This record gives sequence, C-alpha cells and structure tokens, in this order.
Amino acid sequence: MTNAAPQQRRRMTPVRKAEIYEVVLGLLKDVGYEALTVEVRMDEAREMNLLQNGVP
Repeated sequence: MTNAAPQQRRRMTPVRKAEIYEVVLGLLKDVGYEALTVEVRMDEAREMNLLQNGVP
C-alpha cells in the first residue's frame, strides 16, 4: 500500500472567480433560477473560455 501525499487544490484567482460569477448571473437572467443547473453553467463557462482563448 502506498502513502501518496494528498494533492493540493489550486485556489481560484479573484479574476477567475469574478468571471464565473458573471457567467452565472448572466445565465440566471437568461434562463431563470429554476432552469439554472450545474450542467448549464459548465457549458456556458466552457464556451466563454473558448471564446476568450480565440477558439472559434
């Protein structure tokens, strides 16, 4: 049995946290609270990341 050291989590930067909040608030306005799911937020975050990185 190996004693692997626990992996450290990287802390989210304030800029990244603000980007995520912006996406969630935009989705909340667009689809409403009842339709806001984790999957919808992740899809939107991925889409925004691709757009910001210049991927069509």
